[in-house]
Amino acid sequence: DANNHHIIKIGSDNEVSFLTLKNAGSGFAGIAAIDNGAANGYGLAHKVVMWDCDTGVLCHGSSANAIFYGEYLDFEGSFTYGLKIEAVGAFTSYCAVIDHYLSPTAASIGAHASGAGASFIATVYEHYGVGTGNGVHLEDGATMEMSAGTIEGVGTAYYVPNSGAAPSLKAVGGRLLNNTTDINVIHPTADGSYQGVSSHVKVSNASPLFYWNFLDVDDG
Repeated sequence: DANNHHIIKIGSDNEVSFLTLKNAGSGFAGIAAIDNGAANGYGLAHKVVMWDCDTGVLCHGSSANAIFYGEYLDFEGSFTYGLKIEAVGAFTSYCAVIDHYLSPTAASIGAHASGAGASFIATVYEHYGVGTGNGVHLEDGATMEMSAGTIEGVGTAYYVPNSGAAPSLKAVGGRLLNNTTDINVIHPTADGSYQGVSSHVKVSNASPLFYWNFLDVDDG
């Protein structure tokens, strides 16, 4: 099959389970939840492995809300985005994952969320990189809540640029190790907090509304 389309476009109240998906081409996703949240419907994926898909899961709301739930998802190989959450205009895009694993073989972004209505929720999240790329990239009003998240061996674990409206990043029980930068908050009014394990020399924060409290891997 050609790689010039989403492999699965998941609709409202649809579920996929116990699959391996491979080779979604540039600009396409293994699973795409696009405008599927009418009447609070949602898409669900359970125990799915994705290899070499440019985007693992796309959750996009631009003409209706989008809602996606993922459990035991595993992204492997070469990919640009693991999760891509996009909200356009007044619409929302809600993506929640539990027991989520990423092992890229090249530079990648584990989760990218953009737009005021974009929400990313993760519980037990493990991303092991190759020394480059970002763990989580939030911009233009997007929000993230993560608990028990490990991001190891990437360029920047949490990246919040000064792009559009202020994002919100909240992480508890985190573990950031062997990254070039653990936290880089550039947006001057981004809010939130980080609690977990990190290095004080790998944190850069331009916002007085963002706080951190962690066990320092350098000084204890």
